[in-house]
Amino acid sequence: MQEKEYNLNSYLYRSDEFIKLHKGKHLLFNGCSQTFGEGLSLEDTWSKIVYNYVNNKISCSGYFNISFGGNNNFSMLKNTINYINNYGKPDIIVLNLTECWRGYTAKNIKQEFNHEILNYMQLQEDFENKNIIQSMTMYCFDMIKLFTEYCKTNNIKLIIFSWAYYEPSKIFSLRDELINFGNSFLSNLEEYIVITNKEIENYLLLNSVKNKNNDLFLKAKNKTHAGQGENLYWAHKILERIFDDYSWN
Repeated sequence: MQEKEYNLNSYLYRSDEFIKLHKGKHLLFNGCSQTFGEGLSLEDTWSKIVYNYVNNKISCSGYFNISFGGNNNFSMLKNTINYINNYGKPDIIVLNLTECWRGYTAKNIKQEFNHEILNYMQLQEDFENKNIIQSMTMYCFDMIKLFTEYCKTNNIKLIIFSWAYYEPSKIFSLRDELINFGNSFLSNLEEYIVITNKEIENYLLLNSVKNKNNDLFLKAKNKTHAGQGENLYWAHKILERIFDDYSWN
């Protein structure tokens, strides 16, 4: 279905064709459906906004995005390493993390790259066992921390954020509590951009009047994924990390 709705490369990613020789700045984006851009045109996705801005400032080797719907953080890290082993070390990697408790079962769907690798599908989210989810979250954080060290060792600029927003003062459900639990670890990483529900709400409210006739500003076409507004906000926050003199205007 995605092939019909979206322009995908030969490995079924919403990306340029992968190359081994890079001329210019090499950027790589990874995440789940929020980074794939479910329900939005490519130009409205945060990763393409970032890429276009960087490419206009300093020439890039291509738009490379290895995200897919249902992805989880473990798979995200593994597939990023696989990409590097096959297509070279990026100058900048940007990861849009999903909920830290998303687990995986190994299913070979022969989707990725030019060799067989394991893809990981999301397990049923089971909020009944809080201890298991917290343990899984801590293990996920450990893997992310190891990846930050890998990037430092290999002189890769790593930027991390998450669409699962952090809001320590508002806990209305166990899901909120678990998201905050995960973000309490991630916020200690210098590579991590902390984004809260409140700042997103304020940004969308501030810009909602001038976008009142834009049906995609608040939510994507499917009404379940982030719209143009959130994607633009994410792009601004990332570009601030890439360019010291970046202005939102």
